[in-house]
Amino acid sequence: MEECSIGRMAELNGISERALRIYHEKGILKPARIDQETGYRYYSCEQSATIDMIHHLRSLDFSLDDIAHLVHQRDRSLWETSLRERIDDVQEEIDRLTLAQKSAEMMLKNYSILADHPICDHVILEHIEERTALFFEVLHPGAGVLDGDADRVIQDWEINLRLTKRHLKESGFPVWLFALVGGHIKKESLLDGSFSVDKSFILIPSAGLPGSYRGKLETIPENTYMTMYRNSYKTPEGENSEYQGIIEMLDFAEKNDLEIVGDYFGEIIADTPAFLYEGREMFYKLQIPVRSRTA
Repeated sequence: MEECSIGRMAELNGISERALRIYHEKGILKPARIDQETGYRYYSCEQSATIDMIHHLRSLDFSLDDIAHLVHQRDRSLWETSLRERIDDVQEEIDRLTLAQKSAEMMLKNYSILADHPICDHVILEHIEERTALFFEVLHPGAGVLDGDADRVIQDWEINLRLTKRHLKESGFPVWLFALVGGHIKKESLLDGSFSVDKSFILIPSAGLPGSYRGKLETIPENTYMTMYRNSYKTPEGENSEYQGIIEMLDFAEKNDLEIVGDYFGEIIADTPAFLYEGREMFYKLQIPVRSRTA
């Protein structure tokens, strides 16, 4: 059996001599022979297979201590368990990155809408496909009251956003998912004029959504919606543009013989902090599902 010096072994395998010494110290790869007089380490070429195994496990994010434990135990069931756990870890990371990619794609789509300068402050009937969203209870009582006082609503909503972000993190979702949080009002609250915001929501792209998140999501039905874009949360007079917009949409429905058939969604298209402005201003879209009473 041909022997290789530590330098030759390192060169053949594209690693450093120091790496081989560490493998030896941890008991992962012992030299085939150590010269008793000089202390030089010698390896057999066949031991390169062990180095290949070490590199493979390191590429799977096993630490050298993890590898040493597996080597010392010599238990096949332990190897299988460790590899299955690593597979689960990799899948979790794939899920996280997939969701990050889809979220970024959705944000890019929203900014494309903004760049196209859609018509604002006019009611438009629009067919909207089924969507998927994460919903959260309103965590700050003041944020549940939507009225004409824009400054008060913005302040209370900001407090609610801080609490929602904390809740999102505590629920195991990545913090970067916290973006473009909209408001939800039940149909009954629309019709009685109380306009109570009972939930906040984050739209999530359903295509390719990781399975580990699906159980926590709800569906927003496909329907014809009255929609209205707003490019500021305050009117020129300083009033709440969302509050006024909902009233205008309800008036539009009555004048055009449209029946309200579902809940209101205030979808945030873009937040000005994304454009490096200070404070919070938003471009958003009011949505109320309807159907014709005469159809």
